[in-house]
Amino acid sequence: MDNKYQFRTLRQLLQKFRVIRLLVLLIICIMSIVLISGCSFEPVTLTFVVTKNEVEDWKPLINQFEAKYHIKINLNPAKANVPDASDKVKTALVCAFEEKKPYDLLYLDIVWVPEFAERDWLTDLTKEFQPEELKKEGFLVNKIENGLYKCENCKDSKLYRVPFRTDIGVLYYRKDLVKQAEIPKTFDDLKKISKDLQDKLRAKTTEKDSWGYLWTMSRKVNNLRFYI
Repeated sequence: MDNKYQFRTLRQLLQKFRVIRLLVLLIICIMSIVLISGCSFEPVTLTFVVTKNEVEDWKPLINQFEAKYHIKINLNPAKANVPDASDKVKTALVCAFEEKKPYDLLYLDIVWVPEFAERDWLTDLTKEFQPEELKKEGFLVNKIENGLYKCENCKDSKLYRVPFRTDIGVLYYRKDLVKQAEIPKTFDDLKKISKDLQDKLRAKTTEKDSWGYLWTMSRKVNNLRFYI
């Protein structure tokens, strides 16, 4: 009798212990939910700088990115000092790094990559963007290769810049001065034709130091920006 009673009492205690343990777990879960719901998470914000004439081009892309990834892009944080040329963008980036307040995203010219990579200012993107895979996806090969840099003690080159857009150089000529058969194929041809034309011009005018040039400008057509 005593043994049966003791066994029944032990079983009741174990059942009570299970109930208490479940209650404790339930209380912990409820407290965790309350604590999490009471916390306010600050959205991630990334800083970025571009020239004045590119701000409007970037806004639609930034809006799409923010809506999809819920990450805020702070374009040109120094609103009162927005660069108006690419060399000033570089100056702003260099100053930010030297002041230990770098921008999160860098819009780099190709020729800046070696300098910035050498100073350890750029993140290695090789794992995220395999150069050979990018080439297969249709990126211009030279644009991929120009984003690679091999530091002095590195075994292989690393990718520090992913192409976003590219420029296409176009050379115009005047049909009344250059005939179809005379269109230059090399820089040597270009120099020779230019000198011949200048010599002819100088023979007909008092201007002995006359040179012509086209002023570089840009124009936006159908959401594409052309530089001429």
